[in-house]
Amino acid sequence: MRINFYTNIVRKVILVAGFLSGFSFALSAQAPVAGFTVSSVQGCAPFSVNFTNTSTGASSYQWIFGNGNFSTLTNPQNVYVVPGTFSVSLIAIASNGQRDTLVQNNYLTALPGPNVSFTSATNVGCIQQTNFGFTNTSNGAVNYFWDFGDGTSSLLANPFKTYSQPGAYNISLLATNSIGCSGVYNLLQPITVNPIPTALFTASQTSTCNPAQSFSFTPTQTNAAAYFWQFGDGTTSSQVSPNKVYASPGVYTVRLIITNSFGCVDSLVRTNYITVHTPVAPQISANDSSGCVHFGTTLTTNITNATSYSWNFGNGQTSSNQSQYAVYTTAGTYSPVVTVTMPNGCVYSSNTPNLITAYALPATSFTVSNNTGCAPLTVQTTNTTTGASTYFWQFFDLPNSTGFQPSHTYFNPGIYAIRLTATSAYGCVAQQQVNSAVTVLSPTAIVTATDTSGCPPLSVQFTNSSVGAASYLWNFGDGTTSTQVNPFHNYTTLGQYDVTLIAFSNNGCRDTLVLNDYIDVSYQQASYTPPPAITACAPFGTSFTINQQPGMSYIWNFGDGTTSTQANPTHLYTEPGTYVVSLIVNDGSPCSMIYPNY
Repeated sequence: MRINFYTNIVRKVILVAGFLSGFSFALSAQAPVAGFTVSSVQGCAPFSVNFTNTSTGASSYQWIFGNGNFSTLTNPQNVYVVPGTFSVSLIAIASNGQRDTLVQNNYLTALPGPNVSFTSATNVGCIQQTNFGFTNTSNGAVNYFWDFGDGTSSLLANPFKTYSQPGAYNISLLATNSIGCSGVYNLLQPITVNPIPTALFTASQTSTCNPAQSFSFTPTQTNAAAYFWQFGDGTTSSQVSPNKVYASPGVYTVRLIITNSFGCVDSLVRTNYITVHTPVAPQISANDSSGCVHFGTTLTTNITNATSYSWNFGNGQTSSNQSQYAVYTTAGTYSPVVTVTMPNGCVYSSNTPNLITAYALPATSFTVSNNTGCAPLTVQTTNTTTGASTYFWQFFDLPNSTGFQPSHTYFNPGIYAIRLTATSAYGCVAQQQVNSAVTVLSPTAIVTATDTSGCPPLSVQFTNSSVGAASYLWNFGDGTTSTQVNPFHNYTTLGQYDVTLIAFSNNGCRDTLVLNDYIDVSYQQASYTPPPAITACAPFGTSFTINQQPGMSYIWNFGDGTTSTQANPTHLYTEPGTYVVSLIVNDGSPCSMIYPNY
């Protein structure tokens, strides 16, 4: 209505002015002619129109755009913000004041756009966590374009948006209706997106072989508002940097939930992060746990699947074997140690106190008095041994002895060692042997003879092989003696004779050799055994039997004055009496014909 009012006024002014000055118009130059064009007579509000002035004869212009806006530009631009139909007037004014007015009624139309509006469920959130939801409350729109302020957009009617960077974001919605007109709505309060905390963390260590190990957990960000730890065994903590001891071996997943002052939350789960290995307990066993020094035993551990072994047997000996033979050369009590390395890298040690006992050997020692002299020589031992309970002496000239410090008599010449074997209460044995401990200086008498039996007279040549002697005394057993070295002696009387040789050394020692019944002076006798005594009545007949030898002749004397030359005769005794029977065997030697004295 306001635009039409202004148009009528202008028209009236123009008519009056033309009437009053008509005479002048006729006399002046050509009157101006108002004219203009536009790029489009219809558009969506806000509708921007560029006016192109086609007037002639004018030097100035007055535009009335119909929406309350005016302009004196030659080619103005006007924006029709409010939808509607608008009349446009142009007054073209010549330099002499002449005017021409062009009125275009209902010339331009600003089409209405949609009523654009929306709401947000929240204006504050966290990056990557808050899903901002926008509710579109626009009317009359069919298409939508959302600008989220971070370079991203959406064509959905009611979109959701998650921000990846913190900041304040202005949200705009451009809505378009079915005739192509659009409207824009800007959210009055920007969306505030706060940063999230960082839930990174580390542990002082991630595995242990010790079930009592305390793990220290440290977050990368230590200024957060709240912390919540889950250790994987059902326990939790709200400390910033907690310490944790796991009650049982196992593999544990650790989770940290961290909240900052904006209420933003981040979490980190480290799967199978902590490993508490099941411990093993090495045990040491020995096939023998005690013995005498230079005592050896095999030490073994019950751990069979270790990747390496390290032994310290306590005696300076080490080993990398699973089991090892160890020798203990010094008396004492030992505590062997074994260290095993398991396939998981865990190392365990075991010390078995006083497992091994090595007993000391006796300290064997002795001295001998009166150890040099003539046989028989009696020596006395003095035992200075310590640490023994029993003793065994070897004099190498029987008998031996088990006494503490025995004496011993040597009857034979020679140089003798003495050995003492001492045994402790634990059965430990030690020996000491003194070589050349005793010297017996007696000579050794040795005799041989050419003939030791025969018929009288029997001539015997004696050979003296004595050792260590300087002089001799012979006793031939028939009452005669000799001091010769190798005497010759005749035995004229039947009998058996002992021969004795006494050998004397230069230092006064002697050795006596007695050869009992060494010389036998007798006739050759037949192999005949007299029958047992027989008592019988006369006349009495009997037979005699011998072991007959070829080339022999025999003479039997039956004791009753009769004889026989048969080898095996039969004889009849006719007179009562006691008779002695003898036999002479003739083998061709001189003494064979002599009757023995029965």
